[in-house]
Amino acid sequence: MADDLSALGINVQDESSLRTGVEAQVAVDADPRTMEEARKLQEATRAVHKLEEDFDAVCDALADADGAIADAAGDAEARKKAVAQKLELQKRKTHLERRVAEGSKAVQRMAAAHRQARAARMQRIAEQQRAEAEAERRARQAEEQARNRARVMGDDAERSALLQDMEAKVAAAREAEIVLRHELRQ
Repeated sequence: MADDLSALGINVQDESSLRTGVEAQVAVDADPRTMEEARKLQEATRAVHKLEEDFDAVCDALADADGAIADAAGDAEARKKAVAQKLELQKRKTHLERRVAEGSKAVQRMAAAHRQARAARMQRIAEQQRAEAEAERRARQAEEQARNRARVMGDDAERSALLQDMEAKVAAAREAEIVLRHELRQ
């Protein structure tokens, strides 16, 4: 699994990336297309195994046919039937051998296509999850910046109110000074 994730550019040492990769893998495995491809691959593999079993049975029958030919050495008619049966078995063996080879190649191609499709789906999901995580990070960052701006603006508003209050007090003190001077002159 770590190799699959590393191939997708997911750092398995980073817990966040690993979690993203595992979530992508779980999502891909739950994808109906992936499950259908896996089912078809299993069916094809079973079919090839069945052909291999048939091939092994024909090989055993060929060994028995060789024994039957040896046993029928004195009987020309029995020997002729045994040789005909052996020829038929050899044809069947050749046919099965070809089908097993073709089936094995087909299964290998299906497995490769399945791995590639699965990896592509995982890549898309991982990229989508990374994009969502990045969007969420940016949203949190913007929210934090907005809170900071609001706090600064609040601080500015508070400073402005204090400044206005101080200016009002200074103006009141000046008025009081003017009134006091005026009273002192009289």
